[in-house]
Amino acid sequence: MKNGVVTTLTPDNDQFPGRLKTIPDAPTKLYLRGTAPQNNRLAIAIVGSRKHSAYGRAVTQAIVESLAVYQPWIISGLALGIDAIAHQAALDNNLLTVGLLPSGIEDIRPATNRHIAEQMLNSGGGLLSEYPGYTPTLKNHFHARNRLISGLADAVVVIEAAQRSGTLITARTALEQGRELIAVPGPITSPSSRGTNQLIQAGAHCLSQPEDIAAILDLEAKHRIKKRYHYDNDTQRKIHTLLLNNGQQTGDTIINQLQIERSEYLSAITMLELNGYIFPHGGDLWSAK
Repeated sequence: MKNGVVTTLTPDNDQFPGRLKTIPDAPTKLYLRGTAPQNNRLAIAIVGSRKHSAYGRAVTQAIVESLAVYQPWIISGLALGIDAIAHQAALDNNLLTVGLLPSGIEDIRPATNRHIAEQMLNSGGGLLSEYPGYTPTLKNHFHARNRLISGLADAVVVIEAAQRSGTLITARTALEQGRELIAVPGPITSPSSRGTNQLIQAGAHCLSQPEDIAAILDLEAKHRIKKRYHYDNDTQRKIHTLLLNNGQQTGDTIINQLQIERSEYLSAITMLELNGYIFPHGGDLWSAK
């Protein structure tokens, strides 16, 4: 798998996600493959049932498509069901997406989602875990992982959830962390909608159409990207995205993080500068405009 380099992050590291520094029970160490979202970019967590319905799939895809114009990170847990659908929808809409693992950073489970993880890394996204190497998944890891999913996001969208499910744990941690909680209503006859309907009864925002998220978060005023970028190749997009998300970076850092050849880097960085997308600070240090 490409982008296999694992970076160990502590809170004093520039790549450590800023949002996670302030949550209750903040992590003291993270393991990263690829890139992690930072505070200067909108991030939306999408979670739901592993046993999703056709309705849940369609709603998830519609939500991600409606958010694409705002270029958010899509956050989820790389599990079966709604998680995997959300990650794939992000990829289909050219959005960055990060998966939070309840296992070691090298142990992608379920195995059926490894191809999605590879696409996420190759497109400039990432994988994050509190656990090194091939640490097995334990029951308590899911609760710990779920607080990171909500902690990384500006808002958490719950698509489908049974009355007793891990998804509702993520909803609870979202409220504890001060994140916006948005739930999708469903048929009262569907077990997968009982949890989301209860969240709405308890005060979560009710999503009646995909565009509601933009209104709830006031995205038109705060986050809409006015300038559309056009890249000659995927390397240019990955470099520019890295600089947009993480601020100033040296050439060596870019090459190491994206696992690209120096010749590939030099060609891409030259065109990005000529197009006015990046700014040179001297000494092979760059930032995005």
